[in-house]
Amino acid sequence: MGDTSNQRTFATLAKLFGWRIEGDDRRFTRARVAHIRIATRKLLTMSTRLSTPEASEYLSLPESTLRYYRCISKGPASYVMGRRVFYDLCDLDAWKDAQKAATLRGGAE
Repeated sequence: MGDTSNQRTFATLAKLFGWRIEGDDRRFTRARVAHIRIATRKLLTMSTRLSTPEASEYLSLPESTLRYYRCISKGPASYVMGRRVFYDLCDLDAWKDAQKAATLRGGAE
């Protein structure tokens, strides 16, 4: 893998992420390419599992409300791994959509 392969990789990532490449940005080191590859792998394998604080932020609800909902089995589906509680992103979206459908008012018929 020479510089040509690295240039293609960088050009592909630049196009994918909409980066503008000007002047000295066209020249780069192997370390920069390696850093970009690692960042890309992290993006592609990003976890869809959220902790209670992350789920709280995602839903714009206080953490205490999520804990209360979990206690009375009312809120989004959650599970425990060790001592930590997690929510899957797809479950949060499904619960949010169900809440929206159940309380939707107005709009065109």
